[in-house]
Amino acid sequence: MRAMEIRLNESETRLTESETRLTASETRLTESEIRLTESEIRLTESEIRLTESEIRLTASETRLTESETRLTESETRLKISETRLTHSEARLNESETRLTESETRLKISETRLTHSETRLNESETRLTVSEARLNESETRLTVSEIRLKISETRLNESETRLTESETRLTESETRLTECKTQILELRNKERTKVAFSAGIGGGGRGIGPFTTDITLIYKRVITNIGSAYSIFSGVYYFTFSYHAGGNNLVHLQLFKNNELLVASFDHRTSHDGADNGGNAVFVQLQQGDQVFVRLGANTHVWGNDAHTTFSGCLVVE
Repeated sequence: MRAMEIRLNESETRLTESETRLTASETRLTESEIRLTESEIRLTESEIRLTESEIRLTASETRLTESETRLTESETRLKISETRLTHSEARLNESETRLTESETRLKISETRLTHSETRLNESETRLTVSEARLNESETRLTVSEIRLKISETRLNESETRLTESETRLTESETRLTECKTQILELRNKERTKVAFSAGIGGGGRGIGPFTTDITLIYKRVITNIGSAYSIFSGVYYFTFSYHAGGNNLVHLQLFKNNELLVASFDHRTSHDGADNGGNAVFVQLQQGDQVFVRLGANTHVWGNDAHTTFSGCLVVE
């Protein structure tokens, strides 16, 4: 915009200079016309004087004899007039030449003035267009600033909501962590309550003897606290008991995986009609270990829920 104003000022300055030069040319032309008029007047005077001279010459011819001297003078004066006339014609030609030059310069000035006016009109048009674009840009800028303020307001609201959400999320995570901790504590408390007891079943009939060792299956669940059949890591206490007839051997073994922990054995006797026995042990177990009671080959126990049992509990986790 500043460059356009500078160019407009330069155009106005050049236009003013053109008008000044045009005024000067018109003044010089007027002077030339005045001088031309003076020359014409002087030429008229010369013609009048020439006419007078001719009249006088005619008179002098009539009076030739008498006026030779005066005729010579008249001729001399005529020559002077002709010289002056020639000089006037030269000056007139010079004036006409200068007038032509002035007209040419005037045409050039008019052409330049027309070009300047055209450029001025174009500049004004471009200035109008630029002002319109500037107004449009300012309007768009105002709209953009309003939209920016709205966006900033919405952003601040979103950030506030995000902060609140993050705070609520943190609180939720804290509560979730607390809940997990409580659940773990509850689970640990539940895990500390591991105990089971089971009876062999069998409806009062003997189990065995068999030709090979067999793992006893205790069919009646008396107690099962804390899913004791799925071993948790810790120190356990196991105990088993049996009832059997005295006329057969009894051999029970408590195993941890393939490791024999404890056993109970009773020999056959003729004077003992029934036998009761068992054993117990504390053992360190890891999750996944298996503990079971095995009945030795060619031995038996009595199948009764109340006499032949297997029990265990978690002592130290």
